[in-house]
Amino acid sequence: MSSKESALGLEIEEVAWHRNGISGVGFYAIRFLWQPDDARTKERFLGIVFDEPGHCSVIGIDRLSTQGVAFAGGNSWRGDRFEEDLRRAIENSPTSGGVRIGPFCVPV
Repeated sequence: MSSKESALGLEIEEVAWHRNGISGVGFYAIRFLWQPDDARTKERFLGIVFDEPGHCSVIGIDRLSTQGVAFAGGNSWRGDRFEEDLRRAIENSPTSGGVRIGPFCVPV
């Protein structure tokens, strides 16, 4: 497994901290490639990860235009399946270790 690939086969492309305005709860946005069981090739995904464990969402970027975001559609992904690998990507990113960009960000 390469340093950019996870146990699930996620190929991490980008990790960024978002401070979420002046009073919202900040989160990490992680762009990655992954090959779902029903796909022939890897697809683009966006993971949203908050500091609190169990708060993780995954959206299939490539499927948005055709399948939308409806729960019954083909773009429903279990955040808990991806959370461990996405949090590992955060730990290995330059934005981890308490370095968060933005005037209202508090290092943790």
